[in-house]
Amino acid sequence: MAPKGAVTEKKAKSKEEKRQKQESKAAKKEAKQKNKQGGGDDDDDAEFDALVKQLTQRDLQKTAITIERLTAVPTARASFTVNLGGNGELVLFGGELYDGAVSRCFDDVLRFTPSTKPGGGGAWKRVFSENSPPPRCAHCSAATPTHLYVFGGELSSKYQFHH
Repeated sequence: MAPKGAVTEKKAKSKEEKRQKQESKAAKKEAKQKNKQGGGDDDDDAEFDALVKQLTQRDLQKTAITIERLTAVPTARASFTVNLGGNGELVLFGGELYDGAVSRCFDDVLRFTPSTKPGGGGAWKRVFSENSPPPRCAHCSAATPTHLYVFGGELSSKYQFHH
């Protein structure tokens, strides 16, 4: 038969483990309730803030615009659109070129700014953005001084037209 002290120690150890489990359960329940009420931990807030900052940076990259001056006139094309943009410039988008073997669609946005000097031509610039629409032709577009809206159109390859 085991001594009385051994059984008591075993019971005490079991009771202590049970008490720790109950405390842990209560702490989890309290944290869960706190989160429901909007009082999350500082660590959770820091994680959330970091995520928001990362998403904001990604959105800024998508809306970033780069403008490059062209040294030559744009490639010949058909089924493109030209609109009058801000400051009297022309905004050209898309179009296609069929060379007898391959049909190529364009996704570039080009701006032509006429020269104010008598007899002077003007300057072509290409506008880049991650938010630009995919290549297309046979579409409609409308321009405001700051935006270009593109509607419909198709992406054509040698044998297929994707509307």
